[in-house]
Amino acid sequence: MEREQFRGTFTALVTPFRAGPGRQSQLDLATWDALLEWQISVGVAGVVIYGTTGEAPTLSQQEKLELTKRAVEVVAGRVPVIAGTGSNATGPSIELTQTVKRLGVDAVLTVAPYYNKPNQEGLLQHFRAIADEGGLPLVLYNIPGRSVISISLDTIARLSEHPKIVAIKQAVDSAAELTELAGRIEGRMALLAGDDPIIYATMAAGGTGVISASASVIPERICAITDRALQGDWAGAKAAQQEALPFIRALFSETNPAPAKAALQLMGRLPDDSLRLPLVSVADTTRRRLQELFA
Repeated sequence: MEREQFRGTFTALVTPFRAGPGRQSQLDLATWDALLEWQISVGVAGVVIYGTTGEAPTLSQQEKLELTKRAVEVVAGRVPVIAGTGSNATGPSIELTQTVKRLGVDAVLTVAPYYNKPNQEGLLQHFRAIADEGGLPLVLYNIPGRSVISISLDTIARLSEHPKIVAIKQAVDSAAELTELAGRIEGRMALLAGDDPIIYATMAAGGTGVISASASVIPERICAITDRALQGDWAGAKAAQQEALPFIRALFSETNPAPAKAALQLMGRLPDDSLRLPLVSVADTTRRRLQELFA
């Protein structure tokens, strides 16, 4: 994928499971296929598999490859497939990136390494190594709320000079930082919203779309924001963002993707809302709130 292709709504998909005894659960590939078809039918620009919303830390390597093969087969080139290959170890991230390239993935999403807290030089070398050796276009994922560390504006600007590092998912809720970032990477890297309440703000600052967890449940509403912004209809994009906010807030009322899975079950798109420990299903009070919006 080229930088110019990162325009619109890219859905961060949930990973459907079939509940099993004890802590056991299996991938629900039939539901996976159906979710992919639904997303394509409503006009998303692409799909992101086994990112944060897909419960990547709980998936085995074999499960990731199963999901990849099915996604590439079902999507069949209709939209780009982006795989989450980031981790806090550079070598395994490179290896997984190389593997999903062979399976037909179009790009990878790579999160800032968590827990081991590298400095900015370590971040720079980490992402460059994946881009150099992985063989696929790379989307940076800056989410300090989960990874603890933040990729600095200086580091992002330096990484934007790499021909394989084509976009960034920026989950930092700061208008000043978004505006400065857009200016520093303009023409070299696409800026994507990484936090659903600030899609409009990110695009107004110079962004071209979003990688959205909420789109796993309300893709039409999220597409309305990005589509209108890309058409220059800023009043319409702002209105669409405001209309989506009650749904977005509900979907983040507990740790993602627990509310998303509960909402999808209420909508009849998931047989059950199974998650893998340490994540658990939403509380009854949250489920009642979701039922008011999604049932």
